[in-house]
Amino acid sequence: MSRASRSVLWALLVLWLIIPLTPLVLWAFASRWAGATPLPQEVGLRGWQEALDAGVVAALVRSGVLGAVVALIATPLGVMAGRALGWRLLRRPAVPSLVLLAPLVLAPFAVAMGLDVVILRLGIPEEVAVVLVLSVFALPYTTITMRATYLGLDPELEAQARVLGASEGQARRRVTLPAATAGLVTATGLAFLVGWSDYAVTLLIGGGQIITAPMLIGSSAAGSGNDALTATLAISSSLPPLVALAVFTHVVSRRRRAHP
Repeated sequence: MSRASRSVLWALLVLWLIIPLTPLVLWAFASRWAGATPLPQEVGLRGWQEALDAGVVAALVRSGVLGAVVALIATPLGVMAGRALGWRLLRRPAVPSLVLLAPLVLAPFAVAMGLDVVILRLGIPEEVAVVLVLSVFALPYTTITMRATYLGLDPELEAQARVLGASEGQARRRVTLPAATAGLVTATGLAFLVGWSDYAVTLLIGGGQIITAPMLIGSSAAGSGNDALTATLAISSSLPPLVALAVFTHVVSRRRRAHP
């Protein structure tokens, strides 16, 4: 791809990300926007101050921690499952594949409602239950990503490392995983986003006790009628994943250039 083509592609990508955020930015800095005027009549930071008062910083931290913990659980499991499926290490892969990919066709809201009663009766802490359920929902994404990654890797890589004296664990850590870095980064990012952006599971299973950024947005949008506050919360919740996406894309691109 030529440099001009890459520049056009990046410009289109930036527009794709910026255009949907433009109305939110206008609302976030609007102190008064009435009628059908194209721009706010007054601008200010009222929405940002109200977001701080609502606890947006603490909510963002909770969302970040939740996304990180879900990624730490779902990514290693996805690596193991993707390796087994991609390299056809299972004699009967249909049933494990169905079990691993089933969460993709299940509605999170319905699952959360069904599990809520079970979790209450078992006495599982809300935080633990939310993390476990979200990890299950993230597992299909990490599995699919790593399966595709291992399909592109030669199983002989590990065999050759074993012949040269490496143990099975050393062969995986020093040979296979470095070669699968691009897929690993992508899988980690997807799992993080599942935890970061969840609303239904955190609300129902968390019992309203785990206040994350999506929950603040939902609460503001549903009840306050404060468009400036809702827009500010939405922007605050969108920026970290966009930054993470840029970082992940950069890492994957560098890895692919280094190992074409």
